[in-house]
Amino acid sequence: MHETTNPMYKLDGIKKGEKKKETESKTPLVKGKGKMGELNNDITIGVLLFTSIWAIVMTALFVQQGNITKSQHKVYSNVNAINRIDGKLLNSNDPMIEDFAFVASYINSTRQYGKCLNFIVKYRYIKSQYFDYRSIHDTAIYYSQPTADIPMIAYLELVNKAFLKNITSNNRYKFQGISSEIQVMNSITPSIHEPGNHGSIITMGNMQPSIGSAPWVNNFEYDCTKYKSKQ
Repeated sequence: MHETTNPMYKLDGIKKGEKKKETESKTPLVKGKGKMGELNNDITIGVLLFTSIWAIVMTALFVQQGNITKSQHKVYSNVNAINRIDGKLLNSNDPMIEDFAFVASYINSTRQYGKCLNFIVKYRYIKSQYFDYRSIHDTAIYYSQPTADIPMIAYLELVNKAFLKNITSNNRYKFQGISSEIQVMNSITPSIHEPGNHGSIITMGNMQPSIGSAPWVNNFEYDCTKYKSKQ
């Protein structure tokens, strides 16, 4: 007899009497999903940790910035308080502080074997007792050159002292205070080595030093010992 073959057992080459083997669910794809999940968890934790640290750092910076702002505000408030009368807002009836300033610039001096000088003078009036500054300007020009009492080789500090002593003697001018600044251009020659602009500043009475009111860097556009003065 011929063996009857059930067509259903011919599928996939399975013979009669054999059971179809069940496929196992051990595929790399499923395992891969598990590893990817762990990786995603690690990334999420890392992101949350980084975000938390970033938030803490930024909060600290904002707090510090707020403290700096408060400190600056306190300083500005103190400055404003100094500039006001008894802590009140300034008005037109408050006392005025009246200063005057002038410059004698690019003076070709024969002091110390030839120097280019700037005289910068600032003074404070007493209750609007004004006077003409030109005589003080002339006195600065006078002391910019060698004199009988202050010779050519003398230090500029001695020149500045002599100038101030002259204009403050005998109360010829009514000052509350005065500041005199002598600027000297740098000199680099075979006989002179004085690098960098330099000079003397002397202040007397109720007056802040004049330094800062005039530049020291690039304050000479040319060497006035070699070219015509602008004064």
